[in-house]
Amino acid sequence: MKLVEIIQDQTVYGITVRTKNSDEMSPEKARIGKLWESFYGELVPKLKDSFTTYGVYSHYESDHSEEFNVTACTDQEFEATEPLILKAGKYLVFSAQGKMPAVVIETWGN
Repeated sequence: MKLVEIIQDQTVYGITVRTKNSDEMSPEKARIGKLWESFYGELVPKLKDSFTTYGVYSHYESDHSEEFNVTACTDQEFEATEPLILKAGKYLVFSAQGKMPAVVIETWGN
């Protein structure tokens, strides 16, 4: 489901990679899958029971063909993460629940 939501200033914490769509089509260059593997394998086990997971796409160089950041993050601050400040404003928010990575692939397809 996608919605335009008004988000208030919020800080999330996670790990980031810089990539571009053409790199993600090549298994040798793809970074997003490895990012989520690290997030779930190394960071999630350190979280408290209740947390929200976010995938934030930001810092676009220009259009869909250029580089951008992807941050796998949560609302909990903990060791080995960097803060990402989401400024107040209107955001296009995609929400989904399910098994990773299928749920992300399906959400992007929708």
